[in-house]
Amino acid sequence: MSHFVPYYLSLRLKMLYRLFRQIGILRSCILMGIAYVVLYFLYKIDNQYVVVGVFSALALSVNQCRRDRQFLQLLISRPSLLLMIEYLLLSVPFVVVSSLKGEWVQVGVMLLVVVLVPFFKKIQTEHHFTVPLPFMYRGGIDMLYSMRLVGWILPILIAGGVMGCCYDNVKIVRVCTALYMIILSISMCNPQPLVRHFSSFRQFLVMNFKMVGYNLPLLVLPMVVLLVYSENAVSMPLCLLLGGFLFALATLFVRYVISNSLFMFIHIALFVALYVTTVMSVWGGILFAIVIAIYLFGIKIKYNYIWKY
Repeated sequence: MSHFVPYYLSLRLKMLYRLFRQIGILRSCILMGIAYVVLYFLYKIDNQYVVVGVFSALALSVNQCRRDRQFLQLLISRPSLLLMIEYLLLSVPFVVVSSLKGEWVQVGVMLLVVVLVPFFKKIQTEHHFTVPLPFMYRGGIDMLYSMRLVGWILPILIAGGVMGCCYDNVKIVRVCTALYMIILSISMCNPQPLVRHFSSFRQFLVMNFKMVGYNLPLLVLPMVVLLVYSENAVSMPLCLLLGGFLFALATLFVRYVISNSLFMFIHIALFVALYVTTVMSVWGGILFAIVIAIYLFGIKIKYNYIWKY
């Protein structure tokens, strides 16, 4: 088995690299930022067993979703040892957090989880269901597809906002709300309808403004409620909602102008900076609106040959 471990781990690294290439640079950076925020939050929290609980839930979910057990049983006689090594590598960030806090008992508990989880059998579910989204403005199928890509991140951010409210940490709630807005806005704009589906530039504007203006407030409502509860005011939630609305429009319109992934990443990074500026100042929102107007002017010129007939 010892000679098989390096090959298996290199295969896992290649799969992770392929996943990052598939989701793109922007989503990869967002995921790493979320991971950093979660680890920082776990380091700052006072409850000693939250880190153990988060790692246990993560290890159990990974073990439940595994589909390579039969494949590993064909290659080696004791695949549980290989799974222990994989879960041990997965536990390194959580062990480091608990070690920095001096919680050695929790480190031992996590190592015990690493040993026991590979022996848990997968829970078989007979019924599979999809969550309908009848309240969505645009169709529902396209939006459901795009939401599935990031649907597992949004509950984590909501849970982070809830824990921030429980511990009276407004900064964590603000960061979770901003990340929730950014990820949700990017997912709402992918996939996007083709330009030829709109009969005119006016219909293009009306449909996209309705899609963003109706869907975004509905989906971001849980985070807005948490932010209002923690802030005891509505000014900051309104600024975040306005910035998220402008960010979603800019992310939607830039896809019709730019197709290169590198330039797309640069523009979205600029939109994130404008989003933060909008939350901090009114002039940031005005500048953001001017940038969106420039993109709309470029779309009208680029696709005028389709809409003029």
